[in-house]
Amino acid sequence: MPRAADRFAEVAVPVPADGTFSYRVPEELDTLVTPGVRVRVRFAGRRLVGVVVATTDRPPEGVQPERIQPLLDCYDRFPVVTPALLALAEAAARRALVAWGEMLAPALPPAGVSDAARRWRAALRPPPAQPPALLGDVWRRVHTLGRDRRWRRPGTLGRHDEALHGILLRLAAGGWIEWRDEWDAQAGTGPTGLLLRPAGEDAAEALARAPAQRRAVAYLRAHGAGERPLPVAELLAGASVSAGVLRELEAKGLVERVLLQRPAPPLRAELRGGAGTFLLTDEQRRCLDAIERDLGSAAAPAPILLHGVTGSGKTEVYLRGAAAALQRGLSALLLVPEIGLTPQLAGRARAVLGEGVAVLHSAMSAGDRERAWWRARTGRARVVVGPRSAVFAPLERLGLVVVDEEQDAAYKQEERPRYDGRQLAIWRAHLEGAVLVLGSATPSVETYERARRGAYRLERIRRRVGDRPLPRVELVDMREEWRREGRRLLSRALEEHIAQRLATGEQVLVLLNRRGYATAVLCRACGARSECPDCAVTLTLHRADDSLRCHYCGYRTRRPRACPLCGADALHDLGHGTERLERALRRRYPSARIGRFDADQTRRRGAHERILSAFARGEIDLLVGTQMLAKGHDFPGVTLVGVVGADAALGMPDFRAAERTFQLLTQMAGRAGRGAIAGEVLLQAHDPSHYAIRAALEHDYAAFYEQEIAYRRRMGYPPFVHLAACVCRGKLAGVVREEADRLAAALRAHGARRVQVLGPATPPLARLRGRYRMQVLVKAAEVDALVESLRAAIAELRRRRAAPRDLVVDVDPRTLV
Repeated sequence: MPRAADRFAEVAVPVPADGTFSYRVPEELDTLVTPGVRVRVRFAGRRLVGVVVATTDRPPEGVQPERIQPLLDCYDRFPVVTPALLALAEAAARRALVAWGEMLAPALPPAGVSDAARRWRAALRPPPAQPPALLGDVWRRVHTLGRDRRWRRPGTLGRHDEALHGILLRLAAGGWIEWRDEWDAQAGTGPTGLLLRPAGEDAAEALARAPAQRRAVAYLRAHGAGERPLPVAELLAGASVSAGVLRELEAKGLVERVLLQRPAPPLRAELRGGAGTFLLTDEQRRCLDAIERDLGSAAAPAPILLHGVTGSGKTEVYLRGAAAALQRGLSALLLVPEIGLTPQLAGRARAVLGEGVAVLHSAMSAGDRERAWWRARTGRARVVVGPRSAVFAPLERLGLVVVDEEQDAAYKQEERPRYDGRQLAIWRAHLEGAVLVLGSATPSVETYERARRGAYRLERIRRRVGDRPLPRVELVDMREEWRREGRRLLSRALEEHIAQRLATGEQVLVLLNRRGYATAVLCRACGARSECPDCAVTLTLHRADDSLRCHYCGYRTRRPRACPLCGADALHDLGHGTERLERALRRRYPSARIGRFDADQTRRRGAHERILSAFARGEIDLLVGTQMLAKGHDFPGVTLVGVVGADAALGMPDFRAAERTFQLLTQMAGRAGRGAIAGEVLLQAHDPSHYAIRAALEHDYAAFYEQEIAYRRRMGYPPFVHLAACVCRGKLAGVVREEADRLAAALRAHGARRVQVLGPATPPLARLRGRYRMQVLVKAAEVDALVESLRAAIAELRRRRAAPRDLVVDVDPRTLV
């Protein structure tokens, strides 16, 4: 029977199930279980690690306490998830229609629960009293095994059918054992050192009959190991002793083994960009003053939209704002849209803020990411730089949140659990009373509209640093070019401008927002195209390995020598990508040093930084790339930017097509003319009359916004409504259609007068990764009404066992393909 003083824990479990689950807190874990700690539980026949989100003295209503299962173990002596992050994950899960436990996954330590950094050993002088009886069995094994005082992993104690970690933590809290884990500065894996303890300073008599141990202690004393740890490798060689000698010294309590702190990886000088070394302009100073006023304000500050032209020094404002936060004892979170942008911003941040800067992103090695996470959680790093997942960085006393290039679609997580990093940054700043800065030269229409309404404060920087002029933008009408010159990839004007800039030793960027060599391979005899067997798209030709690839599912095959359907030797490459453009430029400019920057070239770890650093050092004259080039890079040597296919995205079946086109062109144009020489931009387009193209020519955001907002208002698109895309997927087209019909009917029934349901209809990608797709769009003036209607409709279908088997719900989607 449960005790009279039973406590119960609400646990969020990482499974796609609504709500949290109640567990009884066993007596041996009673002092450890608190919101934010990780626990092991039984769930549907499995043993899972969940997070405690609340505790209570009462069982759930209508449930007998004895029927509630106990927690199996507790892994943390302090909460790993802060209260603010618990609340953030709950709000994000509700918006995304996923389980709280699923949304908490990005907020947890990257390596999960592991013995890798956890060690125990018997205390040198344990307390005279015995541990409580409920800890007795583990204590007897600890007492027997730990006589040599070696550091051991918890797993060496054997049995896993009990609250092993929790009991060890209780023993450590009572002084019966010593414990070391991720919370300690010396936790983790890597090179270790020895620190001479006070007892070892005067141990000559105790070591009279142990000459090797005496020699090691003398070496440690001579090399200052009482103040700083001496690397084990250096001690073994310098004192001519074995590893066994060092273990004996540890067991006697004369030395302490610690993990040597790894220094932050060195960042090249060209990535630091002189941050913090020059005077601010009047406009920059005004923006920084606004941030500093809010940092000192007792009231919750309104978000700031920092609308600054490209090259206006927004990053410098961010960094000095972060410095002001640190001076007040607060922390700062700096978000960028792409992993490739973290080296540059991290380098500049360390130049201004010192080494207390941690970088967090998925491309880091597991060990580096783990160490960075715990540095942030323990306060050893008070600034975190990273992409969207870093919004869950475990910083406390958060003072400043920056979302750089806030308009970028990369802030949206497209896999489950879906979340918008920009929206979560807004929520987190509000939850923690932090100053929020959304920065962009081309703000999203939704963000700018909120600033126009007064929900955000608008701060502008209209001039570039050093009063450098914005680059002159020239438009090349490819319709006229093809009439005069025939079909060409590069216009005559762009070729000539590139030659001129290369001749004077200046650098050039050329954008083509499509990777690969050709977009399709066509048989001229029968008209067949190379198509992906699993997706309704043509395969892209990559000449580097002569393969045809699907950029959606990863399917790959060799390029055929003849048509697979008719056997004719009449295959023709259609379209062009960055690989083809690079080859064309190498033929046209054989003496130039040409590089390529796209997803194919940056797959390997560190490739982003290597290519960009080489370009920054002037080792590459001309760099070809996709939209990755347009995002926040600062290259003072670039004087010319060419854009091939400037209007290509306008044909996409997406209401944000014009916005994305304007943003891409304006951001790409902003890479030119950041140094002493004025910049120039050439845009090649087949539809030069479109308002997005015309506004980009003049760097005129206001003109673009006025036309775009009128179109959104007329058509009923965000920001005037909230939108959800519901995609049903399956192997059989007919079944998918029936499921989509049922979903649309349920939404219309539950959302009457509150939501508008469009469809079902076939989306632009009718089949993806072997599954047919049907899409239902839902519009609502209020996001709460939208989410409630979705929840009610899906719940009803589940009760009737008629819910779609594979349903993706994306609230406020950034793309509709």
